[in-house]
Amino acid sequence: MGKWIAVVAAVLIAVVAVGAVVMLTGESDEDQIRSTVEEFTTAVGDGDGETACEQLTSEEQDFVAGISTSGSECQHGANALTEQASTAGADLDSLAIDRVDIDGGSAVVGFEDDASTFELERLDGDWKISDLTP
Repeated sequence: MGKWIAVVAAVLIAVVAVGAVVMLTGESDEDQIRSTVEEFTTAVGDGDGETACEQLTSEEQDFVAGISTSGSECQHGANALTEQASTAGADLDSLAIDRVDIDGGSAVVGFEDDASTFELERLDGDWKISDLTP
C-alpha cells in the first residue's frame, strides 16, 4: 500500500511540474510562429507598418525598408507592401497557414496557396520572420 502512495505521489508531482512548465513557457513554438505570421499579415493588410516590422528580423526589416520609394524605414516598406497587396487585389486575411515545419531555432511556414513561404528564426525567445518568399 505504501508503494502505491509513493507512485501516486510521484505521478502527481510530475503532472504538476509539467503543468508549471507549460504555464511558464506559454504557447508552443508552433503557436508562437502562427501568431507571428498572423500578426504580420494582419498588420500589412491593415496598413500598420510598425506592427508588421516588429514581426521581422533586423535583416528582413532592412530588406522591407528598401521596397519603399517614400522613405527608408521598415514601416514605409511595409506600407508599400500594403499598397501592392491592395493593387493586386490580394486578401491577406484569407491567407491560411497550411504547414509549420520547425527545425530547432528555425522554421518554415507554408500557405494553402502552396506558392508562398515565410522563414522564421527564434531570436531571444521570440519568433521573427527572416525571409518573405512570395
